[in-house]
Amino acid sequence: MIESVEIVKADGKSPSYVVMVHYISGRVVEVYSSVHMDECQDFADEIMSRELSLAFSPLEAM
Repeated sequence: MIESVEIVKADGKSPSYVVMVHYISGRVVEVYSSVHMDECQDFADEIMSRELSLAFSPLEAM
């Protein structure tokens, strides 16, 4: 389960931005990178949207 999603500026590297997923277990995974902040934000938003839809899915209520 995902705790949070973070966009990090990678200093002196290309691509410039990295999307990091922080899991409740403590694991941190780099899942996406781009030179465009907007692309990273869209990707991060999609990850959280999917996580929220899974958290509130009808299957969990059973």
